[in-house]
Amino acid sequence: MSDAMLAGDTTAPRLPWRVPAALAASQVVHWGSLYYAFSVLAPAMAAELGASHGAVVGAFSAGLLAQGGRRHSSPDG
Repeated sequence: MSDAMLAGDTTAPRLPWRVPAALAASQVVHWGSLYYAFSVLAPAMAAELGASHGAVVGAFSAGLLAQGGRRHSSPDG
C-alpha cells in the first residue's frame, strides 16, 4: 500500500456503499429464486423427461459441482 493511501488520500474514486449492498442483495434473491424454482419444477421435469426425481436432482447437483470446479481450477491445469 502506498503512503498516500495510508495517509487518507481521498482523491481515489470509491464506490458508494449502496452499490455493493445492492449487488449482494440481488445475488441473494437470484440464487434463492434459482433453488426454489428448481425444487418446484423438478417433478414436472422428471415426468417430461421420463426420468426419476433423483436423476433430475442428481443432474442439477452435478451441474453445480462442475460449475464450481471450473471456477476454482487454474488455467494451467
